[in-house]
Amino acid sequence: MTNGHWHLNSKDVAVNEKIFVGMGGKAFQAGGRHRVLFPGVMIILDAAPGSPPPTGPTQGSAVNHVGFVVDNVQERVAQWKAAGVPVQPGNNGRLDQAYVNTPDGVRIEILENKSQTMPIQSEHVHFFLTAASKPKLAGPAQHA
Repeated sequence: MTNGHWHLNSKDVAVNEKIFVGMGGKAFQAGGRHRVLFPGVMIILDAAPGSPPPTGPTQGSAVNHVGFVVDNVQERVAQWKAAGVPVQPGNNGRLDQAYVNTPDGVRIEILENKSQTMPIQSEHVHFFLTAASKPKLAGPAQHA
């Protein structure tokens, strides 16, 4: 089941597809575009025709990072490294957390839920916003 999708506008679709497939995603094409499916999210790797190229990494932008939950971080990290996925350790030596950073600068947080019945699933998109930008998220004021 897919609850949503991400558009990544990859500079190198093949490299990014290999990373996501190495993490357990299923690659396919639809409408001439490369996609990778995970429980909870479909990732569209190539931008729509006419889209501008990516301008920088996610870390430090409004979408600071995205996140997945796995059943066992250490087992998944070992599998992913064997598949060529660029995995980095969790913060402060945490063994229940890891990070994947794609060549396009997409930062992916990996968290653990040992009671999860599937190897991996999409879990969050983490926004980092300035105080001034937060009211814009609420949309226009509602009047009674």
